[in-house]
Amino acid sequence: MAQRPSILQLEQTFLTAWPAGEDAWDGGWVRRASGGYTKRANCLQCMDPGDADQIEKRVTAFIDWSAAREISPILRVTPLCNPAIPEKLKRMGWQAFETSVVLTGPTGAHFDPDAHCERIDPFSEEWLESQIAFSGYASDRRNELARMIGHMPSTRTGILMRDADGRPAASGLIVASKGVGVYFNIVVRPDLRGYGIGKRIMKHAMQSLREMGAHWSALQVVGTNQTARNLYRGLGFDELYEYYYMRPPAEELSGAAE
Repeated sequence: MAQRPSILQLEQTFLTAWPAGEDAWDGGWVRRASGGYTKRANCLQCMDPGDADQIEKRVTAFIDWSAAREISPILRVTPLCNPAIPEKLKRMGWQAFETSVVLTGPTGAHFDPDAHCERIDPFSEEWLESQIAFSGYASDRRNELARMIGHMPSTRTGILMRDADGRPAASGLIVASKGVGVYFNIVVRPDLRGYGIGKRIMKHAMQSLREMGAHWSALQVVGTNQTARNLYRGLGFDELYEYYYMRPPAEELSGAAE
């Protein structure tokens, strides 16, 4: 079995697997913009713990850069971010919010085929509609999701599970990149939650990633979602690290460029 990927390898994989419409690099810092669809694709983050120069200048420039793209300026703080950066932003009045957990696990386990689960084109109407409906998103998010998928590596596929009547019961998205698989948007139809559907579609997703060449896989889950964390730990995933976001006070945004 290949060695568990490092935090840097995982973060690099996340950048590739969930691409932004625009990435702008400044040393070890990267600005990301995708029209506001998902925080991880619309944020500033540092990929190099050794790059903590000119923090205030770079952050101020990022606020203007974000305003020009009509997105909210937020910082994603991972273990790769030099502690001096969030400390500086805290003194500038920025506030932390929404902690998430990154879990990893090998894809070596074998699961029996589930006749109700299948791989599906993520551009298909059925898959896109299931994602929007099960996630509770507004209908205008559909085009944003499709646009995001269009930027993803070709080694990606939708996953769909059907109920006994053939209707979508759960769906998700998986991407394989450089031997690492990533799970995104694993969602279950609201009326079927609590019946083991999430575990079944995850088993199919894990098996699919192994067949796609991934030795390890990873996912991100909001820290307060204890049900999901328990599910993934039960499937052999370990919690590797946490990350969180920071945002500026409202008065700081009032001076940003239009």
